[in-house]
Amino acid sequence: MSKSISETLATYATGLKFTDLPPQVIQQAKSCILDIVGCTWAGAHTDMGKKLIELAVINGGPGNTSIVGSNLKTSAWSGGFANGFNANIESLDDVYEGSYYHPGATAISSALAVAEAENCSGKDLIVAVVASYEIAIRIALAINPSHYEYWHTTGTVGTFAAAIAASLLLGLSEQQIVWALGNAGTQASGLGQYAEDGAMSKPLHPANAVKNGLTAAYLAKANFTGAKHIFEGDKGFGAATAKEVDNQLYTAGLGEHYLILEVSPKQHASCFYTHPTINASLKLRETLQEKINAIDKVVIYTDKTSAQVSSRTEVSEAHHGKFSMGFCFSLGMVVGRVGRDEFLPEALNNPEVRELFAKTSVVVETSFSEGFPRRKRSKVEVTLTDGTVITEKIDTNGGHPLTFTEVTDKVRYVIGMDEPTLNTLTTGLKQLESITGLKDYWKTFADMDEADYDR
Repeated sequence: MSKSISETLATYATGLKFTDLPPQVIQQAKSCILDIVGCTWAGAHTDMGKKLIELAVINGGPGNTSIVGSNLKTSAWSGGFANGFNANIESLDDVYEGSYYHPGATAISSALAVAEAENCSGKDLIVAVVASYEIAIRIALAINPSHYEYWHTTGTVGTFAAAIAASLLLGLSEQQIVWALGNAGTQASGLGQYAEDGAMSKPLHPANAVKNGLTAAYLAKANFTGAKHIFEGDKGFGAATAKEVDNQLYTAGLGEHYLILEVSPKQHASCFYTHPTINASLKLRETLQEKINAIDKVVIYTDKTSAQVSSRTEVSEAHHGKFSMGFCFSLGMVVGRVGRDEFLPEALNNPEVRELFAKTSVVVETSFSEGFPRRKRSKVEVTLTDGTVITEKIDTNGGHPLTFTEVTDKVRYVIGMDEPTLNTLTTGLKQLESITGLKDYWKTFADMDEADYDR
């Protein structure tokens, strides 16, 4: 009898060893960890992030998992929940283009929580992160694009990512990992209505994915069984959440082609679908210079999906602006960057940004859907008051991984981490494979104490 998809994934996961990993994969894993820890640190400093930290500590009680950005510790479940939430809240977490999925917020938040709680080694952490990325990205590719019509992939697939990372760090057997995947799948959730309504729910999805994935792994450790055919079963994850599924993609190229090498850290603090337009705005800013004030109207041409997800015309909150192509374009043109600070209230209400935003419109260009989402395009037509029309086109295809140095610059300039904390973080990650025990390791990146929380 042939193996189920879960059994094949479990065999791959348990067979992956640190010595098997090419040097570039190890380095990319470190870059991904740096990126997500930076994103989590940023989220911990937001008002919403602080409230989630309070909630996590109250409900989780004492434990051995640090909440990144604070000096507080709680249970692995609650710590992972808070870190998963904060990793995603600023919309700066990494993405695998073409999968509709942001892998790091769940894979790394889960791995950090368990690695610290169980005092695992740096090598163990790297292997868990790589395995989680490789498996979860393939799950996302197998079920999309139809899954994304209703479901937030980072929340649903992220539950499997968290379960895999936690399972490896807990030392589970193949059979136990199959059970963990089964129980991760039955908990996977996250509906896309948040984007339609402009609600705050998005970071709740990866937060719950981490918590539920950890639950699945710890239950499996106690020999709590889960569905063996959770992916391909008639009432399984694929059948329930996607109109079209390619079962071959769940396992294609495992151990041969490392998808983690194609993951793109985000360079703008907004929905990834706005990024081609932001890049166009930055080029137009250089072209127009002092003529920016002479803009009469702006037409942004994009694909159907990007228009549906990120063409909000009413922006009253930061999370609205992150899903508004016109607003992000205006930030790029007026401010020259779209980082964390550009969504603070004073920047959000910048009169120059608002004036330009009112002149923007989004139009669906049907031809831009060809090759989407791996290929993303934006064409921006700017009409000046004298009738001059200036056009900028952006055409991207595939992942755009950053080097460790480039991710460091992102954490420094886009996220805004202070230099002492950043230096401690990068120094530790460069020697991660030599660390034998990670207990208390992530608490090193704390710069807030209990006085920062109203508990």
